[in-house]
Amino acid sequence: MVEQLRRPTEQVEVFWFSEQPNGYVTDEALNKYESGRLGFPNTHFDPEKAHVLYNEYHEQYALADEVGFDGIMTNEHHAAYWCMKPCVNLDAAVIAKLTKRVKIAILGNVIAYHLKNSWLKTLAMTDCHDKGKLA
Repeated sequence: MVEQLRRPTEQVEVFWFSEQPNGYVTDEALNKYESGRLGFPNTHFDPEKAHVLYNEYHEQYALADEVGFDGIMTNEHHAAYWCMKPCVNLDAAVIAKLTKRVKIAILGNVIAYHLKNSWLKTLAMTDCHDKGKLA
């Protein structure tokens, strides 16, 4: 059995977290829909803008590691403009690659959903990360 990371007993750990919102969505666009979660269409998603944002968020991961955060937490949302992470496992892999010492906490890894949909969202998110180099 794999040993878990030891939990702190004498001090609090501080983790970096960002929803990674799609900062290009305007209030005007949001106000056209009843819900920013369930009714907001993905036609507002721009892969080129997402590439820029993903890279900015990745720089934040490296900085969080550099300045001494104990860990980085990542999560995922689907059909939500405030979180551009449909694949938490891919985001955790990016964190692992970009950082040297932080712990990685995954929140909201829904196994039943991933069994059915993981390949599609992983490829779509990867395509945004690499700016369309996926073949």
